[in-house]
Amino acid sequence: MLETRRREDAEHSLQVVTHLLDYGATDDVEGFLGRTALGWACHDGRSGIIQKLLKNVTNTNLNIAVHCAVMGGHPGVVQLLMRRGADNEAKIRQGLVREMTALEGAILYEELECVQVLIDHGAAVNAPFFQACENY
Repeated sequence: MLETRRREDAEHSLQVVTHLLDYGATDDVEGFLGRTALGWACHDGRSGIIQKLLKNVTNTNLNIAVHCAVMGGHPGVVQLLMRRGADNEAKIRQGLVREMTALEGAILYEELECVQVLIDHGAAVNAPFFQACENY
């Protein structure tokens, strides 16, 4: 029953996004926490919405989206975004911690599968990622 409800919620969310896109909405407007629609969809692992945004929106910020997918623990989404051309060396600020790469974020959040995907896509494994924790 819970799984059915989740599936219905995901379908409804996709319908809402589709409707907004049909009326000219873009994903380059930053909302809460500076995330775009694509960033939130990646954080929550909403594959249908991600596919829709990547297909219909021209000004996507793949680099922030990768970080959001890492924070949400979605290696499949990270894989998709890397294949679409995201830069795994791009740095963004995560909370009070200094700017970091997606690999550093995956290590910080202990998302081993995301770490592996990023390494498979050429992330620099000898970067000083432990410096990311010095402000914790």
